[in-house]
Amino acid sequence: MINYFKNEWRKIKEAQLIEEINKIKVNRPETGEEELVEVDNPTDLPLLTRHKKYAIFGLDEKRCIKIFPKVGKAEQEYHNQRLGAKQGISPQVYDWGPNYIVMESINSPTVAQYLDSYPLTKELTEKLIRLFKNLKEAGFSINQAPENILIMPSGSLMAIGIKSDAPLAAPFPKKMIKGMGKQVSLFLEYVKEIDEALYISWSSHPDFNGYVAKANQR
Repeated sequence: MINYFKNEWRKIKEAQLIEEINKIKVNRPETGEEELVEVDNPTDLPLLTRHKKYAIFGLDEKRCIKIFPKVGKAEQEYHNQRLGAKQGISPQVYDWGPNYIVMESINSPTVAQYLDSYPLTKELTEKLIRLFKNLKEAGFSINQAPENILIMPSGSLMAIGIKSDAPLAAPFPKKMIKGMGKQVSLFLEYVKEIDEALYISWSSHPDFNGYVAKANQR
């Protein structure tokens, strides 16, 4: 009987939480795709981070929620990240709704946050290369932005927002290269030292130099 009441209480709390989630509005700004999403949050759920395509809010000590501006993207991302979690390359996911994903709350910096404060290291580049290879082997795209890769307390890396690999996708991580900014030359120097064959496969693509130039302009 005690377990029954515990389960019923849990259901009530979850229903109340969903009501709060539905009050939050996340919108794409009209000024352009490079701007962060706009958030209207009349709830007590803390805003953890804003991105160009989503915002993340804390739910409790173990869970957070990623809310998208539009309905339709959450289900596929939920299933992708669930598969990624089984491979150890993504955080755990617990549920999804029309425009949100409930996932494991990880208080870890992203690669983007790290690069804002510290110079890139060869060790981090090695880990990025390993993550790219693991993503590809699992059937996911390697085109991950620095803000979508978490640096775990153990030093390992995990990716969020992973997508299925496309047959005609470029063989190099465009978003990572662009996101490296002024450190892109150092990043590519490390890649060449660590895996020259990989570097050649990246640099031989006709779009490669264009993305390197975009990074240097940031």
